[in-house]
Amino acid sequence: MYYINSDGSGKPKDCSPSSNASLLWKRNKPPPNLTRYNLTSFAITLNELTPGLQENLPPTDSRLRPDQRHLENGEYDRANSEKQRLERRQRMVCFHFLDFHVSKLMHSFAN
Repeated sequence: MYYINSDGSGKPKDCSPSSNASLLWKRNKPPPNLTRYNLTSFAITLNELTPGLQENLPPTDSRLRPDQRHLENGEYDRANSEKQRLERRQRMVCFHFLDFHVSKLMHSFAN
């Protein structure tokens, strides 16, 4: 993709790369080990924990989630089990939170 300065008429002067156009973006060739999802090399490495990175991450970083780690390691059944466990815990916390506040609200109306 090139940026070409025009004269304001809406028509670019010279669109050839040999003109004084500035290259803004160039597509990388797909990786040789292309996945079935056609992910780029960048996308494939987004959840990767490289040496030295983990101690610099905040504890809330999603790359540290157990289900995410299992998924990255190809342990799909363990990843799914862990994800379901986390979701059950989240639902329980949400239920108890709502139960507490509803009972508190009902108590305030009773008085």
